Amino acid sequence: MKTRIGKIAHIPRHLREQLNIRLLTDSRGPELMKWLNALPEVQSMLASFFNASPVNRQNLTEWRHGGYEEWVRHQERELRIQRIAEEGAGLCHNILCQGIS
Repeated sequence: MKTRIGKIAHIPRHLREQLNIRLLTDSRGPELMKWLNALPEVQSMLASFFNASPVNRQNLTEWRHGGYEEWVRHQERELRIQRIAEEGAGLCHNILCQGIS
């Protein structure tokens, strides 16, 4: 996984998670930038690291093609792991049940 250094990468994890979910549900760029730039935590981070320069369209585009795509792949892996675990538990249960009868 690549270490990200952009504005959105500096946003607290729980807010990046919310942003990614909003991206997943097809929220539009202008509304996302307005939402992000209005958050006190984001404003504080921007002031500390980026001279108070707001999140802009380019930042959001770069995030969509980087951090967001990584997040989507991670979510897909988590779902596959969960399905495998559930299927494995079902197989184990079936084997145990067959062994008892």
